[in-house]
Amino acid sequence: MAFGHRFAGALLWLFSAGVIAADQPNILLLLADDMGYNDLAINNHNDMPTPTLDRLANQSIRFNRFYADATCQPSRAALISGRYPARSGFRPVGRGLPPEWITLPEALKALGYRTHHVGKWHLGHTPIQAWPAAQGFDTSFGFLNQWMLGGPVSEGNWSLTRPGYENPWLTRGFDASQQYQGHLEDLLTQETVQLIENADQKTPWFIYHAFFAPHTPNEPAQRYREQYPDTPDGIFRAVIHQLDDSVEKILQALEESGQADNTIVVFASDNGGINEARNNNAPFVGAKGEFREGGIRTFMLWRWPDHAVTGVNESTVSMMDIYPSLLQAAGGTPGNSLDGVALFEPNKQQPHVPARTLFWEAGTFPRGYRAVVSDDGAWHYMTNNAFVGLYNARVPGEQMNEWWRVPTWWSLENQYALWRERTQQVETHRLPQGDTGRAKITGDSFQRTPGLSGFTWGVGMQLPSLAGDAWEAIVDQAGVWRLEYHPREGFRGNINGLMLNAKPIQRNASCVPVVVTGFWFLPSLLWGGEPDSWVSLYVDGKEVATTAGKYRDVSANAVEQPTWLGQLADGGQPFSGRLGVPKFLNTALASGWMGGDIKDFSKSLCQD
Repeated sequence: MAFGHRFAGALLWLFSAGVIAADQPNILLLLADDMGYNDLAINNHNDMPTPTLDRLANQSIRFNRFYADATCQPSRAALISGRYPARSGFRPVGRGLPPEWITLPEALKALGYRTHHVGKWHLGHTPIQAWPAAQGFDTSFGFLNQWMLGGPVSEGNWSLTRPGYENPWLTRGFDASQQYQGHLEDLLTQETVQLIENADQKTPWFIYHAFFAPHTPNEPAQRYREQYPDTPDGIFRAVIHQLDDSVEKILQALEESGQADNTIVVFASDNGGINEARNNNAPFVGAKGEFREGGIRTFMLWRWPDHAVTGVNESTVSMMDIYPSLLQAAGGTPGNSLDGVALFEPNKQQPHVPARTLFWEAGTFPRGYRAVVSDDGAWHYMTNNAFVGLYNARVPGEQMNEWWRVPTWWSLENQYALWRERTQQVETHRLPQGDTGRAKITGDSFQRTPGLSGFTWGVGMQLPSLAGDAWEAIVDQAGVWRLEYHPREGFRGNINGLMLNAKPIQRNASCVPVVVTGFWFLPSLLWGGEPDSWVSLYVDGKEVATTAGKYRDVSANAVEQPTWLGQLADGGQPFSGRLGVPKFLNTALASGWMGGDIKDFSKSLCQD
């Protein structure tokens, strides 16, 4: 398994962007899981047991308008990539970050850093190319997602279980998981403490420690549980107490090893709390899974080594901003490919946040659940088509829905539509095989390959000879999917195990758009249940075939296979007509209110 091209790409990317010669601080990035704004005592001056985090907050710049995403996966995608999670198909489920992207650990590694991942990953487990050890981390110790804490895991062998904190199964690098005795948070904290204590202080390091706490199930270690009432609120407070103590142990290791004065410390949460044991997100309305303020707005603490700049900052900042800000602090210059922005001026610690509009979306279809925060930070707009909400984002609590300000929300909706059009495009590379449109397609194998979450592929087709009497290949990716055409039999397709058949095209036209769109989903990764998938074939803007079935994993080898246009992978069944330039989208399309856009997409295939 070779991932060296990713490191070489990171070096090229950094050198083309420019590298600043500077002292390089160590970087400690701590991410809580489902910790709400109200779970940090200093925010609302409540009685939550967070003395260590409160001290850290007083030593830090406290970004109080920090926007993450509504669920775990897209937030982590934004963090590690510095880009909108929708660009990599996380709405919220995705296969992994595109292999061509330069991740935060890869960028830091190219600057000479040792990079370490500890804790929860949740950025893809099939294929293995999505694992943290393949995404730029020199070492990795933790779990690919919470559903793998309760049983053995290895490449291609997923034991999906209900999550838990006691005696977890954990993975190191690419190895099969092993069961460890003890409490999950104790084991993870011990790992990070040892990394700090054993660090070569001549080499800068980056540690990304992703806690599972306070994510459900609320299972604090017994020594914490016995300190609080046996109620949902009491048990949750015990979980927070243990989280705070874990941070204290990690920061203490920094101090005792003499590295605190040369280490940037960042603490944030991936989304709001679930509001079950207590109101995690007050004074904001909403919870995890929602695009209301309570679901996506948390907090970020940023401590520079000398604590020179502290205090509360009310600028609108995003999870995507952590990547370029850390990269700049490490001596690099972020490239233009990132959606996040550096929060500080070069070589300075004072925040300087440029204004920009922020976007969120969930759902495989266009125009699903979506939200926008205006570039001036004044308005928070969200809708699922059946509901329109427009709130003054500077006033906590979403006390009044000002939907009647139609020009305001319509402007934000139009900005969203333009953003959506850009983020759904999958970047591929086309190598022509002659002048009839046959081509070899590579690039972004995670999104180019159907088999998880949304997928759309389309091409403009000029019909083969009506006199032909053989099946001809329109598209083929070995081991994944294939679509063929016969002048008298019509279409037949096998798209990741889902079969499609349709009648031949009746009209003679210079270009007929052909579209395959589908949705593959594994619900057991979220709440259990039977996995389901569907796929449809559209010809000339009309649905001609659709089928549904069970989800089937695609092998790591199959994901890496090129997509062949106009022939099979072995060169057989060449297409005798002509084919245009294919387009790939990382979302499903449909006609009518569910998705729309299928006709517009079809038309675009014959305009090039």
